[in-house]
Amino acid sequence: MYIKATLAKLMAEKKIDILVANKIKQELLITYKYSNEANLNIHLLEDDLNVELHGIDADHEATDAKCSALVMAEKLFTQRNVYGSIFAICKDFDSLELLEQYGNYIKVRVPRNKKTIGQMFGMIVDIKKTHSID
Repeated sequence: MYIKATLAKLMAEKKIDILVANKIKQELLITYKYSNEANLNIHLLEDDLNVELHGIDADHEATDAKCSALVMAEKLFTQRNVYGSIFAICKDFDSLELLEQYGNYIKVRVPRNKKTIGQMFGMIVDIKKTHSID
């Protein structure tokens, strides 16, 4: 599966935005950076992390990196759910500070506002269920 072409198609169909596409490219780069599979061309992602993906030609195999469809699906699923949960948290709080994020784990700092600890934990449990977060 060609990474940039796939992400460009998903963005054109409005299924993901540039933030999610770039995070998926970063995660794939980390996943495959030290792989011994030479035909993946994963090094092509290193210089391409902040480049807009519009207009990428799907037939341009020489300038695109590869990954398995399973890995792409996993990264797409994870990033869409992580960003969806961040957006859901932002709706309930005035500000949000992202402290850590890797894989499907996020650590954020939010103001308590006038919520009790129990209300905050209940909200997080609901968000985790909605966005399939562990």
